[in-house]
Amino acid sequence: MSYSSFRDPYEEWFHEDAVVGLLATFLEENGWLIESKPSARTRERGIDIVASLEDKTLLVEAKGYPSQYYMDARKRGQAKPTPAASQAQQWFSHALLKAMRMAAQHSSSQIAMAFPNMPRYRTLYAEIRSQLTQISLHVYFVGQCGEVICDPIDETPLVRSGKSDLSVMSEKYKNLYDWMMMQSGHSIQLSFAQVKEILGFLPNSAYRWPAWWANDHSRRHAVWLHSGWKATELNLQERSTKFERI
Repeated sequence: MSYSSFRDPYEEWFHEDAVVGLLATFLEENGWLIESKPSARTRERGIDIVASLEDKTLLVEAKGYPSQYYMDARKRGQAKPTPAASQAQQWFSHALLKAMRMAAQHSSSQIAMAFPNMPRYRTLYAEIRSQLTQISLHVYFVGQCGEVICDPIDETPLVRSGKSDLSVMSEKYKNLYDWMMMQSGHSIQLSFAQVKEILGFLPNSAYRWPAWWANDHSRRHAVWLHSGWKATELNLQERSTKFERI
């Protein structure tokens, strides 16, 4: 890549400042007051997002995704020798340590981590999701267009009413939500039999009507949307469907 075509990582949607900004907007739209959000670009120190809602306080440690190129003036535009995926694992580890320290220092606050919705981060999170859920450490995955996935969905304090996305997601389909949150990669091919095995059941309408698989947030069983997937390439005859990352 030539210097002339080098793109400033600070301008990328997956840079830490962009992740913080998009998540802050999401929280504000759901009733939270953003108390502070220091800028990574100016190297301000502190908790990345401090937000309040009624008697709740939310503290967020955010990370961006590593650029492939140096920002330092002496090497600006040169490719880094360390693969971005390897550096992302280090950043994930740093975020986890910082979040655990915040939990120890602010026991009455809700602690969360935030990452750009990248496959590498999703894979790392899937490896330890059950452990993080046990200690009520939440994770936000932020998409390029500002869409936000929150996990665990049934405990994340989002809106002023105190309800979470689980209020529009049927509890009996939560096994599918949990299973899909554990998946990495860009696509999944599932047979209806596999979906039934995950859920423990599958209604007759799923075998008969394409509408059952519609990507519609108002449908209480469409839990794949809440976990960051959309249903595509439905084949009722072969009884299978594909899911792709949103």
